[in-house]
Amino acid sequence: MILSSAVKSGVNGVSAVILIDHVSFVGNRRINQRTLQKLISVKKGDQYDEEKLKVGLNQIIERYVQDGLIFAEIFPQVDLEKERVQIHVKVHEGEAAKFGNISIVGNTKFTDRDLLSLIDLRQGQRFNMASLEKGIERTVNLYSERGHPMVEVRLAEVVANSENCELDLRLQIDEKEIIRIASVKISGSRKTKDKIVLRELPVQAGDIFDQRKIDQSFRQLINLGYFYKVNSNLLEMAETPNQIKVHARVIDARTGRINGVIGYAPATSQSDNMPRLTGLIKVSEMNLFGTGRRLNFRWKSSLLKTVLISYTEPWMLGKPISIGGKYEQIKRQDQISANMSKEKSVGLTVSARFNPVFRGTLTASLKQINLSAIETSGKLNGMKYGVAFSIIRDSRDYFLSPTRGRRDHIAFEISRGNFKLRKLWIDLEQYIKTWENQVISTGLHAASAWGQDVPWIEMFSLGGANSLRGYDEDFFFGQRRLYGNIEYRLLIGYISQVFGFIDIGSVTKSTKSTIFEPIKVGYGLGARIESKGGILQINYALSRESALLQGKIHVNLGASF
Repeated sequence: MILSSAVKSGVNGVSAVILIDHVSFVGNRRINQRTLQKLISVKKGDQYDEEKLKVGLNQIIERYVQDGLIFAEIFPQVDLEKERVQIHVKVHEGEAAKFGNISIVGNTKFTDRDLLSLIDLRQGQRFNMASLEKGIERTVNLYSERGHPMVEVRLAEVVANSENCELDLRLQIDEKEIIRIASVKISGSRKTKDKIVLRELPVQAGDIFDQRKIDQSFRQLINLGYFYKVNSNLLEMAETPNQIKVHARVIDARTGRINGVIGYAPATSQSDNMPRLTGLIKVSEMNLFGTGRRLNFRWKSSLLKTVLISYTEPWMLGKPISIGGKYEQIKRQDQISANMSKEKSVGLTVSARFNPVFRGTLTASLKQINLSAIETSGKLNGMKYGVAFSIIRDSRDYFLSPTRGRRDHIAFEISRGNFKLRKLWIDLEQYIKTWENQVISTGLHAASAWGQDVPWIEMFSLGGANSLRGYDEDFFFGQRRLYGNIEYRLLIGYISQVFGFIDIGSVTKSTKSTIFEPIKVGYGLGARIESKGGILQINYALSRESALLQGKIHVNLGASF
C-alpha cells in the first residue's frame, strides 16, 4: 500500500490552535464512509494534531491490508483556511490481492504437502490476513500437539506481483527441540489424595508434550467437582533442558451438597383451586473421604413422589470404570383417573469412560409395581426387568457454569416381565459464549416409550422447575415427550448469574399416542447466586395462560459441607 501526503505549506509550524472543519473521503468503494471516519479517529470540531492524523491514516492502511486490498493507495490532503483545517482523503483501492505461490522452509517433522493442506490457502484465492493467521495458528497447534510447543512460524518473505495482483509467500518454521513431561504434580488439596486426582489426568511423567492433553487435564480438574478453583496455568519450567513440569495448584471445594427446591403454585393452578407447595431435597457427596466415591439421596414431593439412594464406586481394577447401585421408591398419582401406583426398584450400573469426552453406561434394573384398584383390573401389577444402555458426550468447559461446549445424552431401555416395553431418551444441550460474561444456553429433550398397552406409570412427565417452568411439577404426562429450553445468561461471578428463559414443550395424549397436545410455553427470569455457604437459585416463571402476578416461584437452596 502507498500513503501519499500533500499538505499545504500553511499548516506545519503554526502555533495557534487550529480546529478541524471538515473530513471527507473520495474514491472508496469497498469500505464505507462511516467505517473510514471511525478509523481515521479525527472529526469535525477536534483540534488538529498531525501525529494523531498519521495514526488514523495508518489504521486505514491496516484495514485495507486486512481486507486484501494491499495495492490500494491513499492521498491525504490538509488545507488550512483562516485557522480552520479541511482534511480530504483520496482513495484508490485498486484490485484485490490474491494468494500466489506459498512455500515452506525449515520443516522436518511434517511434509510440505501436509502443512499446506493444514494452512488451506489456495493459489488464486483472495488474500485475507485473517485466513493466513488462522493457517499459521493451526500449524503452531499441530506442532504443539506433537511435542514442539516452542515452535516458531513466521512470514519470512512476501513478493508482490502488481501485474496479476498475486502475493508469493514464504513461511519459515523453527521447530525447536522436542519437549517431554518431567513430572505431574497436584498441590493445595488437603482432602483428596494425590493419586485419586492424578489417575483422572491424561498426562503422565515421560510423555511427549501434547497441548491437547494439557487442555484436557485442566478441563478434567475443574469438572471433577473436587476443587473450587484450579490455576489455569499448569506448566512450569523444569531443571532439565527440553522438559517441562505439569503442576496443578488447586483450592478444595466443599463436595457435600444439600439442595432444597420449594415450588409455590398459586390458587389458579391447573391442578387445584388452592395454593400449594411442592418440594425436592437432594443430599450428595461426590468425593467421600477424598476417595472419589459418590453417595446420593433424593426426596421429591409432587404428583410424583420419590425416595432414592445411590452409591458409586469409581476406578474398579485401576481402570476408568465405575460400578454403582441404587434403590428407589416411587408413588405416582394420575391426575385424570385418580389411579395410584407404588413402585420399588433396584438397579446396578456399570459406567466406563472411553476418553475425556465420551462415557458409556449399562444398567440392569428390577422394579416391583403395585397399582390401586381404582379403574383397573389389576393386570398391570407385577415385575419389570429392564436393561438400559446410554452414552454421554460432554465437552462443557465447566459443569457448574458452562460458557462453551455441549452435553449430549442418548439412552435406550428394553423391559421384560409383565411389562414388555422399549424406551428412548435424547437430551442435547449447547452453550455458546456471545460477548464477555454472556452465554446462550439451549436444550432439546425428547423421550418415547412404545410396546403393547404402555401403562400410564411408564409414561413421561412434564412440567416444573427442571423441564417446563411456569406449570405445576409433573402435571403433564404422555407416551412421548418433547420440550426445549433457551436461556440468556449474564455471568456476574465465578458461578453466579442472572438469566431470562423460555421453555416450550408438549406430550402426546394418553389415548392417542401419536398426537401431541397443544404446545405449552413458559417464560420468566431467574438468578443463581453463589455464597460461602452454598448456592441460591430462584426462578419466577409464567405460563402462556397466566397473568403477570400468577407466576410460579421456584427456590433452590443449596448448602455445601
